[in-house]
Amino acid sequence: MSSKDNTLPKTFFKDYLDLVSLDLVLADAKTFLIINGVTSKKFRGKWESLAERLRSSDLKGITLNNQDRIIASLFADDTTVYLSQIDDIHQLFDILKNWCKALGTKFNEQKTEIIPLGNEEQRTKLIEERKLPGNDTEIDPDLRIAKHSEAVRILGAWIGHKVDNEAIWNKTIDNINSTLQRWECSNLTQEGRHLITNMHIAGKTQYLARVQNMPKSIEKRLERITRNFMWGSKKTKYIPPVKTTILSKDKESGGQKVVDIAAQNNAIELRKLQLYITPERPKPKEAYTLNEILQRSAPGPEAYMDPKARTDFFQQSWQYGEMGKKRVPPFIKNMLKTAENKNLTLTAPIISKEAKENRKIWYHPSTKPNRRLPTEGKLARKCLRKKHKINTVGDMLALTQMNREEHG
Repeated sequence: MSSKDNTLPKTFFKDYLDLVSLDLVLADAKTFLIINGVTSKKFRGKWESLAERLRSSDLKGITLNNQDRIIASLFADDTTVYLSQIDDIHQLFDILKNWCKALGTKFNEQKTEIIPLGNEEQRTKLIEERKLPGNDTEIDPDLRIAKHSEAVRILGAWIGHKVDNEAIWNKTIDNINSTLQRWECSNLTQEGRHLITNMHIAGKTQYLARVQNMPKSIEKRLERITRNFMWGSKKTKYIPPVKTTILSKDKESGGQKVVDIAAQNNAIELRKLQLYITPERPKPKEAYTLNEILQRSAPGPEAYMDPKARTDFFQQSWQYGEMGKKRVPPFIKNMLKTAENKNLTLTAPIISKEAKENRKIWYHPSTKPNRRLPTEGKLARKCLRKKHKINTVGDMLALTQMNREEHG
């Protein structure tokens, strides 16, 4: 840098970019703007410009509860764009190509895959006609549309409809078995075997279990693989001299701290639940997506009740019913089942005044059984929720302090 005015030399970028690629320069870059002395928030270099271009476009994307619009999610150079049935896919490709042209890069259409959304009839129609339901524009024949039972890999997760989850896990199981077979050629101690199981079995399954969920059959296979490797046995039905439950304990309790696959999976599900019920604002969009799925899974007339009244499955008393369980995706069902098995409830012996006032007023868990409240009535819908934006106990208390003129 220049010692006089602390600015970069004029030839800095020319000389520097001769040595490294632009991707390396912008990999962790963050940009901010200064206009009339006002500094903007920092944002990610080139990728944020694409996200902003998509957000400012006419593409509708997906809307949650008629409020939050989801148009794109970006991670490094992986981009997922969500289109509604009336969006024009060619408009999307025009945006991508113009953005690539401005940056001097190339858009890789060969790696682009389309995952249909909607019910089975809508998905089949899109696959056969190669058109979005509300648009007459045909999708380029070179673009691959995922069919039923075909999984598309996105950031390590396999996404699709009617996907065989066990088949997805088989590759990971084969990889683990291959690695453990190579280690069997060494003269391993119990301590060494413990380290290897934690490194290869736990390490290679945690992320996939987080994003894909682990079927019970795969969980049992991994438990058997762990048990047999710890004792150097190749038998399918092997009874070890020490129970696996003891081996998974710490050394002070007579164990080896061997990975407990079932406990690991429970911890993953509870961690997801923690993110869902976190009091932080704003919540991640996944939490609102989960709520809407649960709301729409309710059977009968409950499916058409006001979604603004049912905003938090765990902090409120509404349920989605036995019939609704069939409509809930496995990744949500596993999380809720784990919470139920662990007797997880939101209770506190002492709760602050602020916490009480922050509780949801609608479907309040402390409401007495069979108590008739206007939760779904006209008064609650149009006056309390729509006009006065009543959502919490504190909101309702504030409303009681209003006089007739303020109420209007």
